[in-house]
Amino acid sequence: EKSKFRAGQIDLIKQTAYDNFIHYTFVYFPVFYMFKELIQADSSKGGGIDVTKIGENALSKYWNNCVTDNLYMWSLWVPGDLLVYACPIWMRLPLNHVISLAWTMILSNLRGSEK
Repeated sequence: EKSKFRAGQIDLIKQTAYDNFIHYTFVYFPVFYMFKELIQADSSKGGGIDVTKIGENALSKYWNNCVTDNLYMWSLWVPGDLLVYACPIWMRLPLNHVISLAWTMILSNLRGSEK
C-alpha cells in the first residue's frame, strides 16, 4: 500500500535530501569538527582555550575533508535514510540505530586520530 502512495514517496525523497544534503553537510560536520577541536585543544600551555582559533581550525579541517566526508556520509545514509523512512514506524529507531553504529565506526576510522 505504501508503494502506491505518491505523496508519501515524494516526502520520502524530500526527507532524505534534506537530511543528507542540508543537515549533514552544513550542520552535522561543522559541529563535529568544532567538538573534535575543542576536545583535542591543548590548554596546558596556560593561555586557556582560544575559541576563535578552535573555530578556524575546525572549519579549515572540515573544508579540507568535506568532499571525502560527505561522500562517505551520503554513500551510507542516502540508502539508509530511504530504508528508515520507508519502513514501518516501529522499525525506524532500531534500523536507524544500526546504521548509526555503522556510521560511527566509519567516522572513527576516517577521523579518529588527530592529524
